[in-house]
Amino acid sequence: MAPPRLRVETAPAQAADDGSAPSSSGRSPNRRPVGAARRSPREVVAALRRLGEVHRDRFEDAAARRSAARGYAVVLFCNLLSCGSLALYAVGRLDAAAELRCEAAFLVFKCGVEVATGKFSFALLLHHAAMVVGFCANQHASMRCWVFVTVHQQFVHVPFALRAAWRLTNPELGYFRGGAPRAVLDALFWASWMVSCGYRSLLVLGYCWYCYVELGWRWQPAVGVACAATLASLDANWTRAMWPARPAPDAWREARFQRATRAAFFAGAAAAALAVATDVAPALLPAWRGAVYPGPWHAPATLCLHGAAAS
Repeated sequence: MAPPRLRVETAPAQAADDGSAPSSSGRSPNRRPVGAARRSPREVVAALRRLGEVHRDRFEDAAARRSAARGYAVVLFCNLLSCGSLALYAVGRLDAAAELRCEAAFLVFKCGVEVATGKFSFALLLHHAAMVVGFCANQHASMRCWVFVTVHQQFVHVPFALRAAWRLTNPELGYFRGGAPRAVLDALFWASWMVSCGYRSLLVLGYCWYCYVELGWRWQPAVGVACAATLASLDANWTRAMWPARPAPDAWREARFQRATRAAFFAGAAAAALAVATDVAPALLPAWRGAVYPGPWHAPATLCLHGAAAS
C-alpha cells in the first residue's frame, strides 16, 4: 500500500533560508496541470514571488519525516560542493579563476536539483542571477581582475551548509536526540552568517568605489553596485526570515545573542574594509595586514586593475 500523501499546510510566504528556495506547499510550484494555458513571463515572475517556504517542527508520519530529511540532505550536499572547492581555494590548491569555474558548474547542478525537487523561487533566482552576472562580467578583460571578489561571495555557502545541517538535527526527525549538536550548529551558523552579511556586499562596493573614483570606469562599477544591492537585499530578507521568532528563555541569553550577531556583522564589514584598503591604500595600513589576507585569500589586484585601465 502506498504511504499516505502529506497534507498541505497553508502558511504566509517568507524568504527562504539555508540556501533552499521558498515553497508554500508540498506540491512543486514549477509543475503545471496537463492542458493548462501557457503563462506569460509576468505571471511566472508573480508566481515565483509568491512562493514561501514552510519549515515544520513536527511531522505527521514517517514518510513526512523522510521527505523533509531528504530535502535538507540535498541542500546540505549542494552547499558542501561549494565549500569543498572554497577550501581548496583557501589553501592555494585552486586559483580564483578555477574556483569560479567550479562554482559555475555547481550552479548548473544546483539549479537542476532545485527545479526537479520544486525548491526554486524568486529569491533563489536573484541569488543565482547575481552569480551568473558576476561570472559573465569577469570574462571581460577589465573585470578579470575582480574574479577573487566574485569567489569571496561564495563563502555564503558555508552558513547555508550549517543551516541545512542544523535542520537535520531537529529531534522530530529522529536522527539526533541530544541538544548539543543543534546548539553548536546554531551558534556556528549565526556567527558565519552575520560575518558574511557584513563582508560580501561591502567588499563589492569598496572595489566599485575605487574603480569609479580612481580609474574612471563606468559600466563595471554599475554592474558591481547592482549585484551588491541584490545581495544585500537578499541577506536582509533571509536574516529576517531566520531570526528567532521568540526571545531566549533568559534575558541575558537574548542580550548575548543580539550583541554577538551584531559584533559578527561589524567584524565582516571591517574585514571588507581592510581587504579593499590592502589593495588600494596599503601604505596606510600596519605591517600585520599581510597576515590577514595572504596569498589566495586576497590576491593583490591593484596592478591588475591599473594594467587593464591602461590597455
